[in-house]
Amino acid sequence: MTASVGLSARHVGELVEEILPLTRHARVKSIEALPPRDLLVVLATPGGEVRRLRFSADPLASRFHLQIDPVERHRGPVGPFYRRARERLEGQAVLGLEQIEGDRIVRLVVGEGTAASASVVLELTGRNANLLLLDRDGTLLEILVVPPPGSAAAERLAPGQVHERPPGRGGGSSSPRLEDHLPAPPPRKGLAARAPLSWRVEARLGKDARERREQESRREFEQRVERRWVATQNLLRGLEERELVVREADRVRRDGELILAHRARLRRGLTEVTLSDSDDSGETERRIELDPRLSPQENAERLFARYKKLRRTAERLPEERALAQAQEEHLRSLLERARSADTDLALLEKEAIAAGLLRPKQEPRGSKKIGMRLPYIRFRGARGSEIRVGRNAKDNDALTFRFSHGNDLWFHAADSSGSHVVLTLPKGRDPDPEEILDSAHLAIHFSPLRGARKADVHVAPCKNVKKPRRTAAGLVNVSGGKIRSIRIEPARLSRLLDTRPRFEAGEDGKGSGPVVGPRNEG
Repeated sequence: MTASVGLSARHVGELVEEILPLTRHARVKSIEALPPRDLLVVLATPGGEVRRLRFSADPLASRFHLQIDPVERHRGPVGPFYRRARERLEGQAVLGLEQIEGDRIVRLVVGEGTAASASVVLELTGRNANLLLLDRDGTLLEILVVPPPGSAAAERLAPGQVHERPPGRGGGSSSPRLEDHLPAPPPRKGLAARAPLSWRVEARLGKDARERREQESRREFEQRVERRWVATQNLLRGLEERELVVREADRVRRDGELILAHRARLRRGLTEVTLSDSDDSGETERRIELDPRLSPQENAERLFARYKKLRRTAERLPEERALAQAQEEHLRSLLERARSADTDLALLEKEAIAAGLLRPKQEPRGSKKIGMRLPYIRFRGARGSEIRVGRNAKDNDALTFRFSHGNDLWFHAADSSGSHVVLTLPKGRDPDPEEILDSAHLAIHFSPLRGARKADVHVAPCKNVKKPRRTAAGLVNVSGGKIRSIRIEPARLSRLLDTRPRFEAGEDGKGSGPVVGPRNEG
């Protein structure tokens, strides 16, 4: 992509002269927001024709012109500038389109009769380009691009100030004419032929802006895929390490058996013991570490519990490894296809989201006030209870130990990392079986076991979950509770996930802050 060529003050004047006759006596039909920096003013002329004025404060391609080609409408919330512009401009008559003091500034004035009610000003000042909404007397109502605090621009563009043009002059009186400055695009009939300068600006500067946005979108998408790809590779390495650990399962079981066999001569308080072990290869000495706080019987039981956990892990490892390998291969394919200029990036992103490899990008929430950021994402259970899912390892601790009550139920994917999940329960109320299943499904979904057909989940009252001192974020000890084997029901999981947007929008007025999907160790 070649570097964009800016518009000079002379070019601004030429465009105003071209556009004026084509928009005379028009009325503002609608205001179309084109975030982050563009505005489309749709005009209806007395003859029934529609004209569209494009104002762009793009830092590398600031421009204004009649829009010739169709424009894809923005879907989703917009910022305060666009909302205020709709309130003040829609339905008003166009009273004037003018260049201010021969500079790179253009103003569209609207009102009724001869009385102005508001105006839009576009300052085409390169990287500092901006769009301003003014009251009838030139007072600043809204600014599209808020300048950095303490800067000269921030002082000049403070809300409530009367607008003054930027310091310095736009110049350009000696610059070449616009038709010499920008190459002629392929000839077109209709409005393009009646507004040839606008067509040149749209074809060149608009094309540059589109290409740059596409490059930025492609680069941002590739970075998202690369981050997930690296995370999946780390998961595969972690699974390899777990495979090495589970190979010790039989040794752990044998250590427990030896302790039981020799418990008569062992006592509480020992930190280790060396015992003889006879097998087909002869007699060997085995050194076994002990917890001095436990009795020999309790140490043996702890080893047997460890053995069972290792066996459960070993049974699931092949499926987890296959899922991770398939995910890693899919991500590799996405990355290769994203790097091809012929790939439709929007379709590729939809594919990645549908496959659960990427999360949808979060849309801004318009003017809704955001309250305190909560350390969890909220979902609604089958009977209306709130189910909370920790956002990350640090948030897991906050959810379990600060935002839960002792009788709430705590869930976690067994023998795996993942989010803490809490089913909130009113005092004196027993958990509903359906909501227990709901919570277990979320614990599996927000863990590396996502996509498995069956998995185990640890369930315990929150009061049985303890945080050992000086342990990593998210790591806890659980006394008691149960291990439940859960067969995944896709319909149940889909219903649960559909409850998230309403909660995350803050329907209760409290808000929950920006959403970052859980990627944590539990």
